[in-house]
Amino acid sequence: MVDIVDELLKRAVASGASDVHFEPTGSDLKVKYRLDGVLNPIESLPAAVADNVIARLKVLGGLLT
Repeated sequence: MVDIVDELLKRAVASGASDVHFEPTGSDLKVKYRLDGVLNPIESLPAAVADNVIARLKVLGGLLT
């Protein structure tokens, strides 16, 4: 999961995204980048990985102690 999240964030930086949105739905986890003020769908991950992706983002953000 670490590699997936890291790759998504690297691609966001490389594309010039101003922010990244992770939107959990019932069936998947949608990943969107904001480019030039427009939120663009980038990828859809299986819902089963949503908790792990969110946990990784919390670790990166220093939200887990």
